[in-house]
Amino acid sequence: MYLGQAKWVYASLARVMYPDRADVLANPSSGFSDGGRFEPRDLAERKAFWVSSDRILLVEMYYRDDKTGHWMRAIFCHAGVLDFGPSDYRDDDGNLCCPITAFSYKVDHDGRRYGMIKDMIMIQDSINSRASKMLHITNSARIRVTEQAGGQRAEEAQREATKPNGIIPWGIEPVNQTTDFEGNHTLLVNDIAAIDRMAPSPALLGRAGGANESGRARQILQQAGLTELERPFSRYEAWELRTYRQMWFRAQQYMTEKRMIRITDSAGTRQSLHVNVPVVETRIAPVIDPSTGQPAVDPKTQQPRMAPQHIQVGTHNELATMDMDITIKTVRQSDTLRQEALDSFLEFCAKAGVSPLSPQAELVLEMSEIEDKQYLLKKMNELQQKEQAQNAPQQAQQQQAAQHAQALAEAGTQSKIARDQSEAQRNSAMADKHIADAHDVAFDLAVKQLALRQGLDPLGSTNVLLNGSHRNGM
Repeated sequence: MYLGQAKWVYASLARVMYPDRADVLANPSSGFSDGGRFEPRDLAERKAFWVSSDRILLVEMYYRDDKTGHWMRAIFCHAGVLDFGPSDYRDDDGNLCCPITAFSYKVDHDGRRYGMIKDMIMIQDSINSRASKMLHITNSARIRVTEQAGGQRAEEAQREATKPNGIIPWGIEPVNQTTDFEGNHTLLVNDIAAIDRMAPSPALLGRAGGANESGRARQILQQAGLTELERPFSRYEAWELRTYRQMWFRAQQYMTEKRMIRITDSAGTRQSLHVNVPVVETRIAPVIDPSTGQPAVDPKTQQPRMAPQHIQVGTHNELATMDMDITIKTVRQSDTLRQEALDSFLEFCAKAGVSPLSPQAELVLEMSEIEDKQYLLKKMNELQQKEQAQNAPQQAQQQQAAQHAQALAEAGTQSKIARDQSEAQRNSAMADKHIADAHDVAFDLAVKQLALRQGLDPLGSTNVLLNGSHRNGM
């Protein structure tokens, strides 16, 4: 099993890359040799394949060793092998691997790889042939020469028949070519239908259906349109997955410096994460002599000189050992589905009579299928805070006006209560006065009645009766 790639490289650059083979690469034309295995004609063809003026074809090949099962790497050209050894790349388990990922649309019975266009070449040739034949039939005409015309006028009739305003002599009649035209037209229609079935359908391209078509309905049509291209797309997706895995392996192997990457948590919130962060501690360690690279020796004690030093004891969030889930979306959610979810959210808010920025709408947004819900909620909170900051002076004025109106209402209420209490007291006093007057009238009447019974003058003896009553009472 092997995979590789070939590139045209200038011979001068190849000499810099491989100085130990500079003598062979100095003159590409003279350095080519086949060891006497090919004829001179075949040798010239092979030389043209490997060498072109001042450039050479440099091949990098990865292959699996039959004995060890490890992946090996070899770089060679027309002059032989330039570099050889184990592969420099490793997978997630630390095993040697091939860094090249590739896939083919189809492979024929001879092992040759080809793409979708090869299946269309024969059909396209047939389309071109039928269209050319129909154009020829349209621009030409067949004639039949009868016995009355004679052979001497056949050439003249042929020239006149090809003219739009030609005059055909007597005894010459055109031949009907409708059958030939219709036959070629039928074959042309069949070829066009066959090549259309190989191409993406209108449903797949999003051109089918009406403007008000829902996102789910359009998605179903696109899935139906993918039926013809299911196999190549499946191979392409598998190749993409293998490529992403290779990217992850290379990141684990070579991305060892401290850096910050963006991640997304389970709630869809974007965050930043520092990876490959060195964990440094201060420890007593030997002092390294920069001139020798060995521990420095104390001349008095003849012992390694010790001093506090910052030593890296580990790595926090080391990318090579982290356990994480990487989610890759092959296609972005269509705008139609996103717009449909947004329309549903706005319609619900309108029916419920709440603002899309209100806290009540946040719960509806949490239950919806809109992407980046946490990001949208964060933006909504920012807008709410900004709106509150802008409306703070107006709200303060309104609050002050409400407090003033409330104070006036309370003052009016207290004044009314005071008036009601004063009036109640006045009414009570008047009632007491009426009662006292009634008692006086009743008393006077009783005195007069007593005076009459005693034979006294009611008007003159009132005081006497009062005094007597008073003494008796005493």
